Amino acid sequence: MSRIRSGLAAVTIPSWLERPPTNLGEKSHGKLKADMWRILFTVFLPLILPELWHDASMPDQLDHSKLLLENFHSLVYCTNIV
Repeated sequence: MSRIRSGLAAVTIPSWLERPPTNLGEKSHGKLKADMWRILFTVFLPLILPELWHDASMPDQLDHSKLLLENFHSLVYCTNIV
């Protein structure tokens, strides 16, 4: 979660786009609204998760990471349709 939080803070976004809370996952920020979930899944996580799931030092995990990424991209695609 700490790598996701630091990624949320580091991503450069347009001024009109609201940034998810950087304390995501902690009780103190409360619940996310539907629009924030949409922004998180369609803008931020597609930029952050590939870095987390791709670890070149573990070649035996690359196939598994590729499947995770493909599944996540399908989720993002479906989210954009909805």
